[in-house]
Amino acid sequence: ASRAAIAASQLGHESTAAKAILHAYWGDGLDISQPEVLISAFNKAGLDANAILERAQEQSVKDQLKENTEEALKRGVFGAPTMFIGDAMFWGNDRLDQVGLVLAGKIKA
Repeated sequence: ASRAAIAASQLGHESTAAKAILHAYWGDGLDISQPEVLISAFNKAGLDANAILERAQEQSVKDQLKENTEEALKRGVFGAPTMFIGDAMFWGNDRLDQVGLVLAGKIKA
């Protein structure tokens, strides 16, 4: 799923793919490590699932995932979902409301 998200981003579909993956996992409780789950999620979102999964096998995607993982570890990430606004880290789906308030300028991070 991580490589598929990177591949989709490289193809210009970052937001749509991320929403599809997160909905499959958090909304539908599906195992996003399974290719058929990703294919279904991407197809439902109107994306070319085959193109995304094909690109996910490329070395550039694997290298990007390694770089992203190293950066996450340096920043103190210890679980998912983790979101950053500047240097402020928000961990857990129960923090999404806080992230929204910070992004809307209603509270400070």
